[in-house]
Amino acid sequence: MSKPLFLNLMKKNLPLWGVFTGILVFYLVVIVFTFGIPEVRDSFAIIGIEVGTDITLMDYTAMGFFGTVMFMFPPIFFIMLAYKLVYKPIDSNSLSSFLSTPISRKKYILTTGVLYLVAIFAMFLITWLLGIISVGLFPMAFPDVEIGSYSFIHYTNMVFTLFLATMAVASISFLFSCIGHGKKFGLALLIGLPIVFILIQMLGSMAGLDFLLHFTPLGWIDAMELNSGTASLWWLFSLIYIAITGTLFFLALKLFNKKQLSI
Repeated sequence: MSKPLFLNLMKKNLPLWGVFTGILVFYLVVIVFTFGIPEVRDSFAIIGIEVGTDITLMDYTAMGFFGTVMFMFPPIFFIMLAYKLVYKPIDSNSLSSFLSTPISRKKYILTTGVLYLVAIFAMFLITWLLGIISVGLFPMAFPDVEIGSYSFIHYTNMVFTLFLATMAVASISFLFSCIGHGKKFGLALLIGLPIVFILIQMLGSMAGLDFLLHFTPLGWIDAMELNSGTASLWWLFSLIYIAITGTLFFLALKLFNKKQLSI
């Protein structure tokens, strides 16, 4: 891994990360704020689901943000990041400028892979921290609203498990960014597969279509169940996510080193 390359790529891609993280922060703040408005909270107007009056702040946030928004925007971010870090530099021949330096092909792809992981992890870290802060500050803004209790361990487990699920899907885009350059199907898979998983996740949340959730890694776990501590086999799915991510990243590194590049 090259530290100078890591810092260089981080600087170039920081605006993209900042935009998407800012969008997530905005949505989280809005959702938390609406909990203090009974008319919105009771009907859960954001996603049109009746939740009742006994829902806690963290359950409300788990359903409205971590169970919906976090399944949509991070995938769009990592698709764009994978394209910018690997696919585009190869197709535009800009990668040759890096490989003409002491930075080898192996060091380049390893550095981009680490940056890819760190960027997504940092995005989830910010939302995890903001969720905790919201619980502490909410009573100051709405002293008459009962927020209910929550478990720090369950909340942390929810965010971390969602991160692992996201990384499992993100590793698919990274793999095809490494091996699909120069071919239309490669770019289609880089962009298309994560989007297909998002669409399946959205359809699976509808009544009568929940069986579709078995066909996407994003649907194997439920944010509400994780947050309440009632999820079963979450640890098994976490291990599966880690195995998928590790395997696909390993394949990406190996295949990228062996592939003939048009540079």
